[in-house]
Amino acid sequence: MTAGRRWRKPVITVAVAASVVLALAATALWAGNQVRSPAQTAADALPPEPSLVLVEVERRLLAEPVVMRGKVTPGPSAKVFPPAAAVGPDSVVTAVGVRKGETLDNGQVLVVRAGVPLFGLVLPFPLYRDLAGGLSGPDVAELQRALRRLGYRVTATGTFDKATQRAIGRFFDDRGHRAPSGGAEATAQLTAARTALTQARVAYERASSAKSGMAAAKATLDQAQVAVAHAELLAGATLPRATVVRLVKAGGKVTAVRVKVGSVLDASDAPLLEVDGEAAYVAATVANEQAGFVRVGLEGTVLDESTGERADVVVSSVGGGGNADDKSGVSGLPVRLRFVGAPMAPAGDRSVRVAVSAPTGNGQVLAVPVTAVYSRPDGSTFVTIVGAGGRTSDVTVVTGQIAGGWVEVRPEHSGTLTEGDRVAVSEAATAPLAETK
Repeated sequence: MTAGRRWRKPVITVAVAASVVLALAATALWAGNQVRSPAQTAADALPPEPSLVLVEVERRLLAEPVVMRGKVTPGPSAKVFPPAAAVGPDSVVTAVGVRKGETLDNGQVLVVRAGVPLFGLVLPFPLYRDLAGGLSGPDVAELQRALRRLGYRVTATGTFDKATQRAIGRFFDDRGHRAPSGGAEATAQLTAARTALTQARVAYERASSAKSGMAAAKATLDQAQVAVAHAELLAGATLPRATVVRLVKAGGKVTAVRVKVGSVLDASDAPLLEVDGEAAYVAATVANEQAGFVRVGLEGTVLDESTGERADVVVSSVGGGGNADDKSGVSGLPVRLRFVGAPMAPAGDRSVRVAVSAPTGNGQVLAVPVTAVYSRPDGSTFVTIVGAGGRTSDVTVVTGQIAGGWVEVRPEHSGTLTEGDRVAVSEAATAPLAETK
């Protein structure tokens, strides 16, 4: 036991001594890093060596922002009128199929008048005649395209054929109504044609049995079959123009319903309902002193400072008369701007900030930031080109229009300054143009 303790004691002692040495070395290293000479401290406090800030010469359209106040305004409602053929003293509304606030669907029943449905269909022009079997024309072709958009299998042949009649029949059935047919006269013609066809078949069978007069009997049978097919078209489903209201587009929101059960559709200029036919827009006022800079087609942005929402706009019209904004008191011209892409939602009386980029010249010019142009004691101006390896050269320029922090520059000698050259926008020895203005 004694011998064991004698072997361990030197090991522990050496380990402790080594730890102390390492700790002292670390402390010395830390202290050395913390101790700096006054000269080193002063050197560390100096600002970094200045370096040139370089920008490229650009060919651009100089534009100055014009700022206005405006409001996001709901688009005007589109009025939906009944067709003239559906108007009269007996055209009493017996049901209304739309409500304020709902989305208007293509093919929807708008109202029922005297038991007859009035559908809304997206068409390029209103129907100008009743469409029945056998008719042909551009109106038939547009009807067929409308039916195809609604999912019915029909080809846009331009002829009101059996397939179109079947689609019309299903169109009415799917909306809880029965398609009108050709009427009593067409039904009588169909009955007569079918009777004639039966007689022609009997005559042909007799001729076949007697093996005499078969050719004449067959010709009569063929004619009877054609007559029946034609009579079926005349007696089949029709689409009266009094059942169709032309819609410019589907998907609009119904903003007002102008009829109710018991109303009489006795005037073609009285709307059935109103739809938000146009997207929201921005109505703004530009101050008189800036009105000359704003024109149709200028691009800009709208900022709702309350929500931080931004949107792109384009000037769509500039009013021709004086106007005053009641809230801001700014006297100027009314400006209307349409949204590019998704419009902002109208926000009541809350105003928005509108900024459009108004060009100050008639085209693109060679330009640099105003801080890249410097003046000499003699009044001349120059830019400093920085080339490969940091080599610099001064180019005398004549300045032109200034807008948006950029200035037009024309070199004194052609070819000495071109698009893409890099110029310095900071230099300690000279004063920039911006400071001499």
